[in-house]
This record gives sequence, C-alpha cells and structure tokens, in this order.
Amino acid sequence: MKSLRETVISREPVYTKSVIKAGLRTEKGLGSVWVVVEDTDDIRVYEKFFRDDHVRILPSANESGHKGCEYVESIVTEIIAEEDFRRIFGIRDADYTKYETEKHVFPEAIFVTDRRDIEMMMLSAPSVRAGLEKWNVNIPVVWKKAEPILRKMGYLRICNHIRSLGCNFKRKVKVSRLWDETSHSIIPEWENFLVKLFLENCHEPFSADEFNGIVKELDLDKESSYDVCQGHDTIRLLQYMLVNTQADGFNEARIMTAMIRSYALEDFRTTELYKMISRWSVEHDVSIMHS
Repeated sequence: MKSLRETVISREPVYTKSVIKAGLRTEKGLGSVWVVVEDTDDIRVYEKFFRDDHVRILPSANESGHKGCEYVESIVTEIIAEEDFRRIFGIRDADYTKYETEKHVFPEAIFVTDRRDIEMMMLSAPSVRAGLEKWNVNIPVVWKKAEPILRKMGYLRICNHIRSLGCNFKRKVKVSRLWDETSHSIIPEWENFLVKLFLENCHEPFSADEFNGIVKELDLDKESSYDVCQGHDTIRLLQYMLVNTQADGFNEARIMTAMIRSYALEDFRTTELYKMISRWSVEHDVSIMHS
C-alpha cells in the first residue's frame, strides 16, 4: 500500500485543482479535509503532524506543473468559490509579506509560516537545531559563519520584492557564485561582489544607495535571521560550507531530511501556524492533527 507521500507525488504533475474537484465527486473526498501546500518538501513536513486517515495534502501544481504561494492561494480560493466546499485550507510561506508597504491580506483559509519560510521556521525550532548538531557537530559553527552572507542575500531579496526589481536569484544571483570550489571557502570581498551582482541583474533602475536606504528604513539589521534569510539559500550555503566536515558528505536533500526528521510536534505546537490551524479545525468541527 502506498504511503500518503507516495500517493501525492505519483499524482504530479496532475493539476491539483482538478484532483480536488474530482475527489469532491466522491463520498470519501467530501468527507476529507484537503490541504494545499507549496511543494513536496512541505508535504513531508506537515504529514508528520496531520492525521492521514482523512487529511489529504497536495502540492500547489497548476496546469503547467508550476508551484508556489500564489497557486496555494488561487487553488483554495477557487475551490471554496466554485464548489462551496470549506473543508479545505492552504499553507504558504510568509516570504517577505511583512515588509510590504501595504499590509498583506491573505485570502480566506490561507495560513502562513511564522518565519520567512518552512525551512527557516524549522531552523528556529530547538528540536531541529539540536537534531542537526547531533547529526553534525560542526553545523552551529558553520551557521554562524554563514549568517552574515545569508542576511545580506535576504536584504537583497527583500528589496527585489518590495520594489519589483525583477532580479532572478535562481539563475543570476545565487549563493554558489560566492563559493570558491578550489579553496572550499567564501570568495574574498564577497559582500561588494554580491551587491554589484544584484544591481547588474535588476530589471529596474536601482542603486547601492537605495539599497542601503531600504535596509536602514526597515531596520533590517535588527530583524531576526529567521525572517530575513531564505531557506533554500541557507541550506545550499550550509551544504557548501559543510564540505569535508565528515567523511560521508552532505547535500541539500540530506540536510532537509535531517531537519524534517528532527522537527518535533512540541515545537510545532508553539507556532502561530499551529494555532491558526487549530482554530480552523474547531470552527469546522474536524480533528486533523495528532494529539
């Protein structure tokens, strides 16, 4: 018998909205609680805490197989409107919504991570930090060395978001550009190089002075790293900086797996996300989380 995760992944890249609509034509589907999350890693996190007997967790795939926070919102909103079905909610990353000029309004039944994203929310949890240190004693030291770099990258991402600068971090401005494979170290003058690289890849006019002005205006230096740093940047840089720390090596997938394995229900219960889901559960008279 397939596990919940195997069942979900086997559906990809099937359009999630169509899967839910088809499911709602069945008695079992109507009796289920549907949860839409951004991607398969999110499923791996949340399935630890949700009951699998009647909770169905799906990634936010659209017709083209694309996934992300906007698709979480649109799928849940459209199912509620088109099917008049309310046993559905979505979980998305907070991203940088807290820094937007106008207060971000999330649609009905959309819940957000307490921190920048699910990775940073896990990293903020004592159980995950302890689990990672037990897995590799070097991780706390490496995190401290990586933190200034990840914060600077986060500041640039925030500017890109609130000013709609169109910089492509995935292809153009990525942490791998700051890593010297030969010396296994961060490149000299990484900070100036990173800002210059960002400015060169903005699609709208933007200057170093404007960047510094936003950092000062938003008081970003006083913000928590868990709100500023991006999870994928963090795991990727940790992967590079953990090279040669243990014989069996480390990569993004293994780090993420270790984080998920360590994340304890006791820590999840302390989050605002857990409280929002719990209130939703009471309002809809359903039991969806493990006690």
